[in-house]
Amino acid sequence: MRRGATAVLALLLLGAGGDYPPPQMMRQTGAAQWFGDIVLTDQTGRQVRLYDDLMAGHVVVVNAFYAGCHSACPEVMGMLSHLRAQLAVDEMSVRFISITVDPEHDTPERVAVYARALDTGDGWHMLSGDPSAVRQALHRFGLDTNPDDPSDHLNVLYMANLRTGLWEKVFSLAPLEDLERLLRRVAADGGP
Repeated sequence: MRRGATAVLALLLLGAGGDYPPPQMMRQTGAAQWFGDIVLTDQTGRQVRLYDDLMAGHVVVVNAFYAGCHSACPEVMGMLSHLRAQLAVDEMSVRFISITVDPEHDTPERVAVYARALDTGDGWHMLSGDPSAVRQALHRFGLDTNPDDPSDHLNVLYMANLRTGLWEKVFSLAPLEDLERLLRRVAADGGP
């Protein structure tokens, strides 16, 4: 994505139709240049290149979390777990990428415990690592947080089809059925 896309991705959605903001769609190419230089550590302790190893050519769902959260994160992470299970029934290939907003406390070891509790399995990458790399990744998704207050993070998901450049930004606490419908539409996208 181009730098100007950050401002678009970072905009909060206003004017909800219903109980939550509507999804925001855009087409962006150039994700390799935008995310290609970021290296993080997954829940297995393996260093991964955010774009090359996890995103390139895939349908992805990206969110921010932290293991010590006792408000929205448990609900969002549980919903993502249910969403993954529903997609698995149809053998739909989607990669889930969850990036901690608290890398100082969410070490790869702590994230591994959190991932086991969620039974993430293959295809769900819980990421931590060097705090500067984590913050760079969050910034590029428009998910910047105050390092002193990890609870100050956006409750949004990005659903993207990296084959076609379709990105959807959606409120992470939207009903599961709505998220599933939107993700299926993103995955089925045939391009512009």
